[in-house]
Amino acid sequence: MTIRCTNSGSATPVVQDQEDWLDLSGFGEIACWIDVMEVTPPGNTSTTSVQLVIESSPTVDEANFIQTTPTVNIGSALPFYTASTTPFVVRSMSNLGYPLARYLRWRLLPSTTGLWDITFRIRVVASRSVMTFRPTQISGALLWLRGDLGITLNGANVSSWADQSGSGNTATQGTAADQPAYAPIGINGVPAILGNGTSTYLKTPSMSVPTTTTIFTVVQPLGTGNTLRILDMDNVTAYYLGTDATPGAHYKLIVANNTSPYGTAVAGSTVNAPSIVSATYDGTNGTVYYNVTTSSSCPFPNPSGSLPMYIMTGYFIGDYWNGYVAEILMYSSLLSMASQRQIYRYLGARYGIPVP
Repeated sequence: MTIRCTNSGSATPVVQDQEDWLDLSGFGEIACWIDVMEVTPPGNTSTTSVQLVIESSPTVDEANFIQTTPTVNIGSALPFYTASTTPFVVRSMSNLGYPLARYLRWRLLPSTTGLWDITFRIRVVASRSVMTFRPTQISGALLWLRGDLGITLNGANVSSWADQSGSGNTATQGTAADQPAYAPIGINGVPAILGNGTSTYLKTPSMSVPTTTTIFTVVQPLGTGNTLRILDMDNVTAYYLGTDATPGAHYKLIVANNTSPYGTAVAGSTVNAPSIVSATYDGTNGTVYYNVTTSSSCPFPNPSGSLPMYIMTGYFIGDYWNGYVAEILMYSSLLSMASQRQIYRYLGARYGIPVP
């Protein structure tokens, strides 16, 4: 394609049309080749004065695009890249601050005013190699929320978080004042939802309460507190996963059916760092895990019924989560250890959390 700027008084960037953006849903990395056939930099100089960047965003909202690749400086020395050169590779799980989200586009940035034109081609090869595993490959997925998929924004806040499990349990918030913030760079450079600790939350429609379950969450608290709830299906009659009554000291699982007695299982100390907080319930015993390590388990009564899932608050509203929630997975069964390991490795790689 050829891009030509004829406004000598402008250094306004040129952005790829939305209809030509790439949708990379399900891909883990891309390799890019850039071929420049002809270029006249601003002011017709011979110096490098036009830059090209590739940006990605989990949504089509302009404000959420962030630079995904290193900046490519384009000058008069041609060609810049050819098919024989080594491409640069962008991974969704990079620790370099270049996250890859769903939509991909290019942007040209002239550094000075002046006349310029460029004829170039970008070739992108997408690969699933970094994300060969998807949680829905394991049967029984009841809920899958991920910060870079299915986000509907109301300004800078999240009004809907679409369920990727296929079960239709999309979390929503219709009250603008209670909508959590969206963080395009949340945990390990990956998008996340941000709770303010005082009022913001999301809620799914009512769903059947599983009598056995496996739950995974990826969180990063920004402050400690008393019984801060990551998710809650009513801790009196179903499942609760959050912190315990000692202000922010531990993570806690409750499974209940409104019949006494019931206990709590407690996991490692909460810290302001990316963490995988997970839990299992086999129909008798519940166990909570912190970064894969088992901390405690205890017997619980068997829940039943149909209830919504509250995210970042309690069923009766309160005890709001303060911090990031990047991913939630809930299954309607106790997963095998092999399946649990698959998910731990997927989450650990994606969010930069060491797992065994």
